[in-house]
Amino acid sequence: MKLQSSWDHSDQSHSGYILVVDDNEDTRDAFQALLETWGYVVKTADCGQRALDIARADYPAVAFIDLSMPGMNGYETASRLRKLGDHRAKFFAVSACITDNDENELFDDLFQKPINLDLIWKLLKALSSTD
Repeated sequence: MKLQSSWDHSDQSHSGYILVVDDNEDTRDAFQALLETWGYVVKTADCGQRALDIARADYPAVAFIDLSMPGMNGYETASRLRKLGDHRAKFFAVSACITDNDENELFDDLFQKPINLDLIWKLLKALSSTD
């Protein structure tokens, strides 16, 4: 899966952007700025419903989803996003408190806050080279 701005748009199932879903504006904006600095196209949502609205119009290649959000939590958001579209999309949980439970299977991996940015960099590069 290629995630860079040079995404091959012949695959119209998604446009190759990264969706960041977090109710904390500072966290969301900082993560977006970092990913854009690395050359990725990023869209953000402040809640699960907004993430679903964005994905209905343009399904993401990758989503980083905060687990602890008011209203629709990250697990419900991931479950609903998975039902919407491309099963090749990669979903990553992000939370200050990650517990071991069955719902974690909704995600390709789990990242505890504060996020190890070197690990995210390596992950995205690995995903970019698997296309």
